[in-house]
Parts: sequence; C-alpha cells; structure tokens
Amino acid sequence: MLTMARSLGTEPKLLLIDEPTEGLMPAFVETISRTILEIQRQGVAVLLVEQNTRLALSATQRVYLIEKGVIKHEARSSDLAHDAEARHRYLGV
Repeated sequence: MLTMARSLGTEPKLLLIDEPTEGLMPAFVETISRTILEIQRQGVAVLLVEQNTRLALSATQRVYLIEKGVIKHEARSSDLAHDAEARHRYLGV
C-alpha cells in the first residue's frame, strides 16, 4: 500500500503493480482490490500481475494469461469470469 501511495505522488498515467496481495491476510486483499479500483477511477491505467484470480478478474478490464513469457489466452475479464472451460484449462479453477 505504501509503495502504491508513493507512486501515485508522481501523478503517473500508468501504474505497474506486481503481486500486491502476495502473503497478505484476506482482509488486506479486499483493501488492495478497492484501492486498485479507486486508482483506476482517478484515470490512472493499471497493469496488474496477480495470481489471485478473484482479485484479478474483479479489478481489471482485460486479462492476458501468460505461460513462459507467451500469451496463451486473452479476453475481457468479464468474459473469462463466465467461461468455466477457459478458467479450468488455463487456471485450473
């Protein structure tokens, strides 16, 4: 959270966020999710790298599933959220 706040002080157009929920308690995951959505509402584009599928799908507009540096699947987040076959094939969920 502190790193994101410090980054916003420079008034970026794009914020790159790598695994913001790694090792956090579930209560903090929800806070991170709300923070990312608020950053987007303020007009800052967010590139999010995240393994928490629920967070990634709720806090983004598009998803790119990457394996060994190659994009294996891309879709609108809402489409992937409703595509059980693709989620199972690429995410195992």
